[in-house]
Amino acid sequence: MNIFKVLILFTIGVFLSENLYGQKKDQIDYSELNLMDYKLVLEIEESDIYFPGILGQLILTSSGDLIVSDRQKTTVERFSRNGRYKGVVAGKGPGPGEIGSNSFYLAAGPDNSFIIHYGDTPRIDLFGLESDGSYQYKESFISQQFDGYHLEILEWHSEKTFFALKKKWENEIGLNLLEYRSEETVIFDLSTGLVEDSLHLLKTPNYLFGDPGRFSSPLQMDGLVFLGHPPYRFQDRLRIRRNGQYVIGRPGEDKVEFFDNNHRLVREVYLNVKERPVTEVGVDYFLDNNRVAVNRDVREELKKYIADQKPPFLDFWISDDSILMHVDTDIDGKKLVLLSLYGEGIGRIKISEYDSIQKFEEKRIYVLHQNPDATHSIRVYQLIL
Repeated sequence: MNIFKVLILFTIGVFLSENLYGQKKDQIDYSELNLMDYKLVLEIEESDIYFPGILGQLILTSSGDLIVSDRQKTTVERFSRNGRYKGVVAGKGPGPGEIGSNSFYLAAGPDNSFIIHYGDTPRIDLFGLESDGSYQYKESFISQQFDGYHLEILEWHSEKTFFALKKKWENEIGLNLLEYRSEETVIFDLSTGLVEDSLHLLKTPNYLFGDPGRFSSPLQMDGLVFLGHPPYRFQDRLRIRRNGQYVIGRPGEDKVEFFDNNHRLVREVYLNVKERPVTEVGVDYFLDNNRVAVNRDVREELKKYIADQKPPFLDFWISDDSILMHVDTDIDGKKLVLLSLYGEGIGRIKISEYDSIQKFEEKRIYVLHQNPDATHSIRVYQLIL
């Protein structure tokens, strides 16, 4: 083989390793990243015309409206991008376009549409924006059913198709379960009710259960004591980008995978994060906020299943040019890091421990502030880079 062919093969190998298969970056020490500035640019609180209950989800429409679910009131309400209250879109009731269960969820769709789907029924309701600027119920669909499984809608994909997880109706219950299980992601078509074949497997943690003779917790399932999740158990997540492209974050494999709209792997970004040992203070924070781990025997049992090192991230969100990662939470707040789309460290911030991140777009972080001892509110933070 001549030198010219050798150089061509070498160049192709480098290209594949850096693009399709990814490449280990320089090690990132989260604690050494620059502390970024940010400001609160919008907060929607209780007012003369809006009375929040227990806020559940927030989605952004194509035009920038904020659609928010309220589990206490069983409503879906609407706000402009500037926070102006625009009324109730859907309320509790048995009829078409009404919310028939407290177990309901939102997912954004194309062209200012969104759907309401349920955890206890296969019904899916579609809402769209009318020419007069109001949101109206359009039609209902029934998701495909499987023996022992149902579909949990994740994100919009294209037209009337959505990413969904194929989940068991009942959680697996037993002693000595594996730490994690895999769940299939599929594409669900609202129009036909059909599902494409399995696309990916996402790892999610199993709950721990114990012998009722050993633990004093009153919460039992099938004769076993429910113990919950040990601190720092992670979960694979899928996040949608524009034009049907999407990203899967896999904390257990230290990587983020980028896919095109035809589900082809475009790039893998490996995160070379400096090891972060689990601390007693961090464990105590998680257990103090675990409603199940109120008894000492349960707390001590959960501690046996904690890994020595924290995962590189617990959750993530994607924008056009960066990745926002939730990497830890403690009494001082929720710790976030900002990375480039190639995994390079940009900076870090800390927000309230009660902020539940819903969306990250154009350097704005949309959260539901869910302080259990105060009235819930909607907040928007602007990163200052």
